[in-house]
Amino acid sequence: MVKPFEMRVIEYDPFLPEQVFAENGAVRAATPEEIFASADIMSIHVPATNETRHLICRESIAEMKDGVMLINTTRGSIIHTDELVDAVESGKVRAAALDVVELGVEKGKDHRAFHQDNLILTPHVAYNSREAADALHTLVGEAAAAIIRGEVSATTVNRG
Repeated sequence: MVKPFEMRVIEYDPFLPEQVFAENGAVRAATPEEIFASADIMSIHVPATNETRHLICRESIAEMKDGVMLINTTRGSIIHTDELVDAVESGKVRAAALDVVELGVEKGKDHRAFHQDNLILTPHVAYNSREAADALHTLVGEAAAAIIRGEVSATTVNRG
């Protein structure tokens, strides 16, 4: 989606074959640390697991370029919110946009994350657009039609 901006896209995913990176015009990073060291803008797309909990924390932020911008639309547990706010306040992180935050942070408007001019917080609605709603309704209709025809829906997770 960023191709029109002529950005150099670097990605890390240990599970994807090399051809996926090439097909999408991306450079494959050998480690997450390689991305931390080189990214000007980092958009995070990882599942919430024990391994990714607080992936973005004081230590990983220290490895990042000064003035990095972060986007998180996955899960709140990926970013240690207090340590990110420290980095925003210090200027290490120029700006961040979080569509999700750690549990607890969203409950208190007095949390300092809500008082940063260069930190955007939204209530996990990044997907919410007219186009996304239309696509969701279409997908549900197609799945229902497939089931009525006795077929396995394209959205079926457990096909066994």
